[in-house]
Amino acid sequence: MYDGKLPIVVTDMKQLKEHGPAGAVFRRFGRPHNQTLIEAIGNPRREAYDARKQAEYAARQREHKEELRRIAAQHRAE
Repeated sequence: MYDGKLPIVVTDMKQLKEHGPAGAVFRRFGRPHNQTLIEAIGNPRREAYDARKQAEYAARQREHKEELRRIAAQHRAE
């Protein structure tokens, strides 16, 4: 998912004790603020790309099904 790169994420025990492991206590190098672990290790650009591709695929599937319905209707009309 990171094209050969690893995210470097750090925290400290004080933050973990105060906010727990589900809190915004993790800092990913290159990002300006603390985040939850899922946000810190996430790749929003990749997730957005995947979401766009999934939406495009779903649209193509709908178009294909509509085309099949149209063809079936033409055959029934003949």
